[in-house]
Amino acid sequence: MKNNYLGDIQLVLSNFTKLSWDNYNKRLHGTIEINHIYLDEHIISSFEIEITVPINYEEVLPRVICNAKGVPLRFNHVYKNGVLCLATDADQLCFFADGNNLFDWMQEYVIPYFFAVEYYKKYSTYPFGERQHGNKGILSFYMEKFSVNTYDKAFNMLKYIVMNSYRGHISCPCGSGKRIRQCHKNTIIYWQQEKYRKIFIEDYYNLSKERKANE
Repeated sequence: MKNNYLGDIQLVLSNFTKLSWDNYNKRLHGTIEINHIYLDEHIISSFEIEITVPINYEEVLPRVICNAKGVPLRFNHVYKNGVLCLATDADQLCFFADGNNLFDWMQEYVIPYFFAVEYYKKYSTYPFGERQHGNKGILSFYMEKFSVNTYDKAFNMLKYIVMNSYRGHISCPCGSGKRIRQCHKNTIIYWQQEKYRKIFIEDYYNLSKERKANE
C-alpha cells in the first residue's frame, strides 16, 4: 500500500480536532480525546500526545509519545525512550499492508491503548489481556496468527513461511506429523503473501539470533 500522506494527515485532523500538524517535524501533537466503550465500560478522557509520522509510515511505523502524567509507570507498556508500546511492529505493519490508513491505525491501536490505560488505572488489570514484552511477545503474536500453541511451533512456522516455498506434501512445520496440505495449508499460503513475508523477515532473523545465542 502507498499512502496518501497529506490526505491521511488531514483525515486525522478532521476527526481529532484538538490535534495540530507540525509539517517541518512531521508530527501530530496536542490533545486526543477518548470516548470509548468496551466490556460495558464507557471511558471518556483526554491525553496530551505527540505522534511522529514518517512519510512512508506503512513501512516505518508512526511512534506515539504521551505526557508522562498520562500513562502511569505501573502500566508497563512504554518503552525506555518514552514511545508507547501499542502492539508488536509486525502486527501494525500487517495492518497497514492490508490497506488501512493512518486514521484506521489510530482507531485500531491508539484509542484502545488509552482506553486500556484508564481501565487499568481504575481496575489494575488490562481489558484486552497483556502480551509479554520482547521476543516472547513477538512469538505470542505469531502463535495467534499461525494458530499454534507453543513458542517453538510459532518459530518453526515463521521459519518455513519466510524461508521456503509452499510444498503441500512435506510435514507441517507445526510438528503435528501431518502433511502441510492436511494441516496448516491455508495458514501458510495466506501468510506467504509477499506483503507479509517481507514484514516477517526481520523478526525471523532476530529470533534466530536469540535462539542460537541460547544454545
